[in-house]
Formats: sequence, C-alpha cells, structure tokens
Amino acid sequence: MRYFSVRVENENKDDFIHIMFYQNSSLMKSKQYKGLLLFVALFLFVFSCQEPMEIKNDDATLLSKEDVEFKAKLESAAKVFGKVFHSREAQQELIGFSLTDGNDGEVHLNLRTLFENESMRSTSSIIKRLNDLNNPASRGTDWDFDDFNYDDFIAFISENDISIIAPYLAENFQPEVIERSLTVSFYTDDMNRDVIDPAYHTTPGYYIDYGVSSPYLQPVVVDDNYAYANPTIVLGRFDNYTDESVNSTSGTTSTQSSKIVCSELKQNGILTLKMPHFRMHGNLANWPWANHIHLWAAFADFTTNSVGNPQISARTPKILSGRKVSRKNARNQNWIGTNISHIIQDWKLESKDLHLIWGYEKNNAKYETSVTVSGTGTASATTKVTFENGIRHHASILFDKCPILLNNVFSRNDGHGVYNSNFTIYRTGQMSMYFTTEYFE
Repeated sequence: MRYFSVRVENENKDDFIHIMFYQNSSLMKSKQYKGLLLFVALFLFVFSCQEPMEIKNDDATLLSKEDVEFKAKLESAAKVFGKVFHSREAQQELIGFSLTDGNDGEVHLNLRTLFENESMRSTSSIIKRLNDLNNPASRGTDWDFDDFNYDDFIAFISENDISIIAPYLAENFQPEVIERSLTVSFYTDDMNRDVIDPAYHTTPGYYIDYGVSSPYLQPVVVDDNYAYANPTIVLGRFDNYTDESVNSTSGTTSTQSSKIVCSELKQNGILTLKMPHFRMHGNLANWPWANHIHLWAAFADFTTNSVGNPQISARTPKILSGRKVSRKNARNQNWIGTNISHIIQDWKLESKDLHLIWGYEKNNAKYETSVTVSGTGTASATTKVTFENGIRHHASILFDKCPILLNNVFSRNDGHGVYNSNFTIYRTGQMSMYFTTEYFE
C-alpha cells in the first residue's frame, strides 16, 4: 500500500489544509472511495476560496500611547512604594488614614495632598522614606531603581492626582503581619470591565516578602479574595473615593419607634417613616473600588417604565447620595447607619404606596438619558431622567403603608429576619433595610 498527500493553501498562504490519501488498487475502484474523493475536492475548492478569518477579541482595549506610558509609570510607582512601605513607620502612617472621616475604615491617601500640604509633609514618615530613596546608596539592590528620578516621580504623582487605597488592610491585618509582606498593585480605568461578579475583577501587582534578606518582586493577580487574605495596597486615580457627608462624630442612629396600625391613623396626624440602617449582601462595585450607594424614595404619584421600575424625576426625593460602604462592610453584611432623619416626613393618610430605588456608582459608566420635550421644542415641567450619569440601577422594592406598620407592631419575620427582635427586615437584590415610625396628632 502506498499513499500520497495534498496540501492546499488559500491565496494569502496564511491558511492551509493537509490531507493524506492511502493508495490501494482494490479500494480505489469502489464507489465509496470515488464519492469520498469528490467530497474532498469540493471541500478543498471551498476552503481555498475563503477570505482570511479575522479573529476579534471583544474584551480587548485599545490604549493610546499616552495611556500605555501612564500605566508603565504607575506600575513603576507601585514598585517604589513597595520600597517605601518596608519602613514600619511609613506603614503605620498609611494605616492611620483609615480613621479619616468618610473612609469607612478603609485606607485612602491622596498622595498629591500629602506632597503639597506643608504641615503633612514636615511630619510624614512616607515623605521621609521617599527622600531617603532619592539617595542611591539607600535603595539597596533588591530590585532595579536605575530609572528612578525623584523629581519626575513627584511630578507624575501630583499631576495625575494619584491616590493609594487599601481595602481590608487596616481592618484585617495586624501591624506585624504587614511588616512581613505586602502586595503593591495598580489600577487604570481600562481595567474597569464589566464582570458577572465584582469580586472577581482583577488588577496586576507584585507580592513582596519583607521577611527575607533580599526582598524581590513576585508578579501576582489581585482580586477581592486575594486582598482579603493578603495585605494589599492599590495605586491609581480614585476620584470621589471618600464620602464627606459622613464623619466619625455622627451619633448613633435611633431605633425608637411608634407602634401603630393603619386603623388608628387620623386625618390630621403626622406619620414619619425612618430607615435607621441598611446593609449590603456583597460588593456591587468592581475591585478595588468601595461601594457608593444611592437611594430614591418615590411615593404619592410616580410613573413606571415598561418593566415596572419607577422613573426617577426631578421631584423624586433622593435619600442617600453616594453613601460609602467599604468592601469589608459589604462583604461581611454589616449594618450601616444612614444618618438621615427620615424617608417620608409626613406620610399622608391617603397615600399608601412607597417605592424605594437603589443605585450604585459605576466608575466611568456612560448612560443615555431620556428627556420629555414639548411640541414646541422646549423641555416640559415633567422632565424625567432615568438615572444620573455614572449611577446604575440595582434594585427597587414596592411597599404598602399598612403592612409596614402591622409588621412592626407584631415584629413579623417576612423571610429575611427581624432587626433587634423588633423590626421586620426587607430585602431587594443585594440590599436589606428595616423601618421605624414616629406618629404625632
């Protein structure tokens, strides 16, 4: 038995197919073999006429030359801070920023502010360590610092408003753990892709073992689970990361409540609905961002869209605006004080329905807004906007006044538990809440 082979290329010679035939005198006389040859001939003809296949990657992000240069400099800056935080004093200073008002226990340090604020500069262990690295003799030989230029480094940080954030660093790790090892990571906007579960969003980084005589950089991929188990900092542009509406001196939210049912309400009575706390059942924001939560309360008259969600209008009261919830508090499902006086100050007797709409911030998200325009071309008084730019709808839930009051009177478990043995817990999506009431005649 002998064989022969055929190789066919398309006209661009970048695709080919190689077929081997076995030659046997009795086999070649059969109808089946002749039919096979005809089929192969037709297949080869079609293949040879095909245009070159173009492979597309929908996840690929085209970066400009400036973006590539920025990412390279940010990566280098992360390595520099790997050196800086080998200092115990610099580490302690960094962790101290978790106590800053509005940080919700997370480390957030705006480096430009640190560099430009003279009083902070004069006492900063981080600045002192950076100044030490300006002396080549103090850099050591752990990794390459040949291209480090102190003035260019400071200029890059300041011009690009670079910050350090560190979810879980202050909350999960004792100082002696951070002294042994640290992961330095970096974030750019092109990394903020949509993923099914925000916990699996990743950033590149380097693990540094400070416990060895010559620490070296070990490349790692950082996600929420990694940072939860390993001390990690992240460098990047993190605008509006701090919630300045909340401070550490805010008083404890009261959970006093009136026990009243609908049949006891009077026409001239004033019923106030409050929501002392809410909690998240996981992070909505992609790693490494904290969650910034928004809440609207639609009652009395509101319209819904085709899927039943209420439309947000200029008249819809906004209850929470960018309320920061740390990744730790969301992950651990901790209750968060709203620090707001009420949801509805005077819930009218004739008004029954309340629709709460929860949203969260998605950095650099772009949305189209719909506006109602009159026939003359001018905007009408009932202009409606679905959501604010950069805020995504998460979930909404409809309430009836009477069941809310009844549930609290009898401390009913509506399937999601009872808060403090008194108040029914409600849940929609990743958000849970409970209500208290005050009533005056």
